[in-house]
Amino acid sequence: MFLSIVVYGFAIVFMMSCGVLAYHGGGPRNFETAACVPEPPHKARLIISVLLISIFFGVMAGVRWNVGVDYTGYFDLYAGARNVATWFQRDFEYLFAAITKMFSYSGLHFFFFFAMWAFIQIALLLLTFRKECWLFPWLIFVLMANGEYFMWMNGIRQCVAAMILLYSTEFIQKRQLLPFLGCVALALGFHQSAVVMLPFYYILNAKTDVLKFRTVQVVLLALAVYADYTYLWQAWTDKIEYLLAFLGYGTRYGNLESRMDIWTDDLDRSYRYFFLLALNLVIIILSPKLKAYYRETRFKMFYLMYFIGVVGYYLGYQNRLLNRFFLYFISYQVVIGAYALNYLWNMRKRKSTAMLIGVMAVLYLLILGLYIWSNTATQFKFFWSYI
Repeated sequence: MFLSIVVYGFAIVFMMSCGVLAYHGGGPRNFETAACVPEPPHKARLIISVLLISIFFGVMAGVRWNVGVDYTGYFDLYAGARNVATWFQRDFEYLFAAITKMFSYSGLHFFFFFAMWAFIQIALLLLTFRKECWLFPWLIFVLMANGEYFMWMNGIRQCVAAMILLYSTEFIQKRQLLPFLGCVALALGFHQSAVVMLPFYYILNAKTDVLKFRTVQVVLLALAVYADYTYLWQAWTDKIEYLLAFLGYGTRYGNLESRMDIWTDDLDRSYRYFFLLALNLVIIILSPKLKAYYRETRFKMFYLMYFIGVVGYYLGYQNRLLNRFFLYFISYQVVIGAYALNYLWNMRKRKSTAMLIGVMAVLYLLILGLYIWSNTATQFKFFWSYI
């Protein structure tokens, strides 16, 4: 556990410091009275910052060992891919299967395979916000601290697809349909479930703010938590079987009842559960101010995706299959958390705001500590100590 604290602590400090390199005085001159605005990045600083973070992040993922059940599956797949006669394997999407086969056939160490996926994931995240590079340090902090990082080397295919779809929001904002469809097609090469993003081209461009009222958001969040406590999703199994199959979650584990049973965890609602719930409540309470402050950005677009993800996170908390269904939306907790921390940091001259950013930072770090303490798969282990 001590090794995990040292490695993750150093990673957060180093990557946040590299994120600061990209920043060159953008945003409003008076943070307290003006809106944060996108701006053309300083190309040299941006490239250096993105490369340093992405290379470090990739190396960290490459040398890490046994990060969960899916990781071992990908490890076995990579080791055996060269023995498969065809380039495209039936159980996996065409692009992922072809890349895996190419890496495996080349004889490269599995370090490069996992490092490459991590490099792509973090680079896409950062490049999505290249005109809002003041977010880089906060994106790194929330990614590492809220638990999202631990998913990236488990759900590799879907997480790569999620970052491609995150990048595609630029084309949604600009109403460029063909580039957006190109991103969706690319994401489909990694996970079939990426098709869920198609209707959001129109949904996210809607002028109506469906999440205008905080009370409605709090009620919806409370209902999701209630559904989690009462295992309400069990009553939906006969209604979602075809949907799950269509989205690429397959029949590898038998019929739906068997799959739901395999993916069900009797998870304790520990401090980590309630700390994250508290953070989401703070963000919901701050949402009107955040929407006004970031009115020149894609914040409203991201916030809708975020809120769908928050509700989905609690609906699927006890079942990882349902949780995977909402993964595209859950990943926006990193984005909105970063926006919230950046806003509070810019307003830190106010005593109450300074205290709030301190509380949020502590809660995030406590969540990270609880992840490390509660599960050996989240603890950092170098692969050479086990092979």
